[in-house]
Amino acid sequence: MHAPIPWSGILTDTTVWMNFVGHFGSVWGLFTLMTHGPTYFKFIHGWNIRATGFLSGMPHLFRMLWAYVFSQLGDYLLGSNKMSRSNVRKLATMTWLHTIKT
Repeated sequence: MHAPIPWSGILTDTTVWMNFVGHFGSVWGLFTLMTHGPTYFKFIHGWNIRATGFLSGMPHLFRMLWAYVFSQLGDYLLGSNKMSRSNVRKLATMTWLHTIKT
């Protein structure tokens, strides 16, 4: 039999809410760049639509490349027992947060 899920403890935990706020802000920023990027580059910088389309697609490209590279690294670390699953997840989170911060 499974232990009951402590929903009240989860929903009142500040670390859960800070994680939610951080993720929401990250996704908000990404989608703002994706939807308003072409307009910004066209009207503020005066670039043509081909250049703006390429630049607006860069966040998608980097997210895809990051997911591929880190999934390969994570599989290696797990498969060789160099890190636990929990530590691989922590490493991915820390690396991603450092990457988007800089």
